[in-house]
Amino acid sequence: MLRNVAAVIWDGVAPFEFGAVCEAFAIDRRDDGVPYLDFAVCAPTAGMVRTNLGSGSRRRTVWSASTRPT
Repeated sequence: MLRNVAAVIWDGVAPFEFGAVCEAFAIDRRDDGVPYLDFAVCAPTAGMVRTNLGSGSRRRTVWSASTRPT
């Protein structure tokens, strides 16, 4: 069974598509009977990751759903 999911982002990431991945895997839905997943976001290099919109940017983040407050 799937228990760990990681989204790798890099310069040019599309915010909508990245948001869809976060919506699908990062939200705790145990109350709805969906198994709990450990979700991480990472990038190949440290620093900022620019979106494909040019004006926005996203910090490289690595976090685990298991470290979030429940």
